[in-house]
Amino acid sequence: MNPSVYFDFAAALLASCSAACWARSARITVPTGWDADQADAFRKSAQWNSRGAALAAVSVVATAVKTALMARGLIQ
Repeated sequence: MNPSVYFDFAAALLASCSAACWARSARITVPTGWDADQADAFRKSAQWNSRGAALAAVSVVATAVKTALMARGLIQ
């Protein structure tokens, strides 16, 4: 099997996990009023957003590594 397929698979898997994190973040209900519950909801949402962003960044790195290896002729 062509090694570039593994990079494609990894990038797709990481991007899917990233989307799942952002979907989870969007489903967090933020209560009205400014209190500890609202602050906790914002904290949870921020955590899921940061996880989604990190996974998206790693997905892009996998794609960039594949492209660099292909440009150097190390994989096809």
